[in-house]
Amino acid sequence: MGRVAEVHQMNPLILLNWRIWALAGIFVVVAATHWKAYSMGGAEARTELAERNAELMAEAATQSEQNRKTEQAMAAKLRKAQDDYAKLQKTNADSARDLGRVRGDFQTALNSRCTNNPTAPGCVDGAGKLERELLGSCAQALGELAAEADGATAKVVGLQAYIKSITKD
Repeated sequence: MGRVAEVHQMNPLILLNWRIWALAGIFVVVAATHWKAYSMGGAEARTELAERNAELMAEAATQSEQNRKTEQAMAAKLRKAQDDYAKLQKTNADSARDLGRVRGDFQTALNSRCTNNPTAPGCVDGAGKLERELLGSCAQALGELAAEADGATAKVVGLQAYIKSITKD
């Protein structure tokens, strides 16, 4: 039994062997170089990350500025199209008003012709009154139809201008 106990004891003379010290030195050098590489690599990665973040922030700011300018240009085009549309609506309303005035003047002229000269053609014994009323109502219906057509035309032209201004960019 004494022999087994001797086998498990460490020989203190083994520490005097140069190979053990060389191996320990190699471990220390490798550990130190790896630690240095790890710490330098981390700093380099942080620097690269900071540079990339700065680039991304600059790109985002540039893109945001471009988007803002595009949005302002589109808003200006929209305002212009809306102003043009409002002008067209005003012009159509003025035209409809003028048409109504001219139609009224025409009807007044027809009526006054028969009132002043009852023997004029189409005015004898109130004859022609139905024709004048029919002509007046047809003119009024034609005027309303023209107003609707002008309104639809103005809408189409306005929408086409708006689409053209959007797709132009």
